[in-house]
Amino acid sequence: HPPRLYGVPKIHKEGTPLRPIVNVIGSPTYPLATHLAKLLQPLIGNCEHHVKNSSDFVNHLKDIRIEPTDLLVSFDVVSLFTKVPIENSLLFLSKHLNQDMIELFNHTLMTTYFSYNRTIYKQTDGVAIGFPLSPAIANFYMEQFEHQAPATAEYKPSYFF
Repeated sequence: HPPRLYGVPKIHKEGTPLRPIVNVIGSPTYPLATHLAKLLQPLIGNCEHHVKNSSDFVNHLKDIRIEPTDLLVSFDVVSLFTKVPIENSLLFLSKHLNQDMIELFNHTLMTTYFSYNRTIYKQTDGVAIGFPLSPAIANFYMEQFEHQAPATAEYKPSYFF
């Protein structure tokens, strides 16, 4: 059966918008996406900027001394999954995997579809929340992006996590 779209309310947001979730369990690409997510895991978490969890973050911070003139900046990607650029992600993956694997990732990431109100839609941007490959590819892409970001920044950060 085709993946189905449903919404989960964002109760912490004004107007309580819905977060779109695609239930892909039982869909044709679910087993392949699950397998590819497992294959991608060894490539995630190796970036020098990676923080595993809040305890790891505290360990990173414990020896840092800041000056009164230092600035603390926090970045947040709005709607991360739907903003993951598939083409760039595949380009980054091509540096780590052979062409056959890239084609499997391409097929899985570029054929996301779902049904809503008895109509089938194709997702044209990013990755779907609820797809087993989405968290892995989003983390992989962000780590590649974060690896390049400090080098291209006009003002170089003293620390970047």
